[in-house]
Amino acid sequence: MLMAIAFFSLTIAWLALPFLPALRELTRGTDTAPLNVSPTALGEIREFARVCRTMVAENLGPALAAVTASGEEEAARLPDGTPVRLLPGGGDFALLPAEREQGYTERVLAAAGDLALPAGESFLGEIHTEGTLRCGEGVILRAALAVGDLSLAPGCVSLRWLHADGELRAEEDCALYGRVSADVAMRLETDCRFERLGAPRILTGGAIDPPPPAPIKERREIEPKDLPGFVEEAGGRVLLKGNLDLPAHVSVTADLVITGKLSLGEGSEILGSVKARKGVVLERSAKVLGALVSGESLRTGPHCRMDGPVLA
Repeated sequence: MLMAIAFFSLTIAWLALPFLPALRELTRGTDTAPLNVSPTALGEIREFARVCRTMVAENLGPALAAVTASGEEEAARLPDGTPVRLLPGGGDFALLPAEREQGYTERVLAAAGDLALPAGESFLGEIHTEGTLRCGEGVILRAALAVGDLSLAPGCVSLRWLHADGELRAEEDCALYGRVSADVAMRLETDCRFERLGAPRILTGGAIDPPPPAPIKERREIEPKDLPGFVEEAGGRVLLKGNLDLPAHVSVTADLVITGKLSLGEGSEILGSVKARKGVVLERSAKVLGALVSGESLRTGPHCRMDGPVLA
């Protein structure tokens, strides 16, 4: 009898063991605050630029101030031994003789003012300018931070990240890998490629004669429950099964999750966020005034507006 009671008690204790952490939390309630997550883990698009700015301030600040006062270039090294060229800014920049033969430099460049990089060269160390940064045609950059504006001539390539405290402009056929951000605005001309962009205002395209915006017409309001493929409205979003083809000049106020493809007609708008698994097409002057996520491709006509973030 005692053996049976002991066995039964042991079995109950064993079955209750997985629930002990939950019971402990229920009674003591210690895990009530959000976890501390570093900005790097959050994927902040400007994180690399912040680190670069801190590195320059802590290791090169006095030397850069001396270069500003003297107007003469100086050489320096970072604590890890990386060579640095300290530049007064302005004037013509050129690679060192040995670097010109190989067509690239691995030195860090820190300029006290504006900096213009010659066409066709490669810069495989970080670049920091206290003014504007202008890159000639076909320049390859590893990473760059401009306290002013940053401009890329046609065919430039960035390998890791770019940031401008002012405006950033990329001319035709630039390839922007990694992170690219600007604090004021960004403009990409035709045939640019990119991975991740961040700016308060992003403009794309450079057609000489783009078609005019769609004529202003009164939009017809459509209730979410009347949309084709309506499944349910719950948790602040509307689930739609299949494709959603909205005609021109209609308006929908809802956050939409679409299992198929979204086609938004000319001049139409969605006042909310959208996630479409099979792709998104926005016709001329269409608007999505929230986040826009496409599981496949995203195609837009002229004069479209997307308040973002936008992922495809």
